[in-house]
Amino acid sequence: MSTTPITVDDEVRQVMAAAFSERRLVELTAAIAAVNLWARFAQGLGVDPAGFGDHCLVDTPLITGSSGDTASVGTGAEGTDPLTTPPTEEREATAGVRGRNDELRVHPPHQRRRVVVTGGPGAGKTALLELVRQTFCSHVVVVQESAGVVFGGGFPRKDTVACRQAGQRAIYYVQRELEAVSDSTAPAVEVCDRGTVDGTAYWPGAAEEYWASLGTTLERELARYDAVIHLRTPRADQGYNRQNPLRIESAEDAAAIDARILTAWAPHPHRHVVAPSAAFLDKVSEAIELLRREIPACCGGALRA
Repeated sequence: MSTTPITVDDEVRQVMAAAFSERRLVELTAAIAAVNLWARFAQGLGVDPAGFGDHCLVDTPLITGSSGDTASVGTGAEGTDPLTTPPTEEREATAGVRGRNDELRVHPPHQRRRVVVTGGPGAGKTALLELVRQTFCSHVVVVQESAGVVFGGGFPRKDTVACRQAGQRAIYYVQRELEAVSDSTAPAVEVCDRGTVDGTAYWPGAAEEYWASLGTTLERELARYDAVIHLRTPRADQGYNRQNPLRIESAEDAAAIDARILTAWAPHPHRHVVAPSAAFLDKVSEAIELLRREIPACCGGALRA
């Protein structure tokens, strides 16, 4: 279904019909069509596929369970769902398919890499990370922005020193926990929407006070991340906008924050800076290429196909 024209021959149909119920086949076909749409969308933006399907093996057999029988789903009397579990004759027919599944080995654990995508307000992080979510392989996960979780959840945003400091401490701790949750899924690459170092750019005071209030150091926090991609904030005449309801900064304020973030991450040995561009897709393409370099060889630096 990912080829042009689409070619699904009778042999493939027979094998799939033996392995899956009619309902499962409909769901699987719909999922493949949706992923193929995302891939073509990415290519339309100039982000080409890199052969993920040729390199990255699935973690578990597709249709066999721990006992060797077809995996069952649901909460029926025997733990099965009559709407989705193939009848006995279909399960027996899967014997020929299992040989093909047995060739798929469990993928060795990845050595996790953590990459920060940062930048001032309006830099384009949201658009870039949505593209990453939709197109990169499943071993690449996006860690959502902790500030969005904190402020979107109703944390006060009063313009007082005490409130601003409390907000940044809350963001720091939520960031650490979001990363810990992501670590538990054993991803190959975590792409973080900002990192713990960003807080110094928003802290109302010296950076040393920020680290002291958290009981950590800049060096320790920098070491948490393998690479940093900084998207520079555009000027008002370069396309800065305030469409995000949580974005309260003017173009001048955003530029000042962007400059402070640039300074905060400057000591990192693997920081990459992506300048504003009149053509936003050029900026995104440059950032995507930097991210590809962080993808392990087993995934081929690839996009979903």
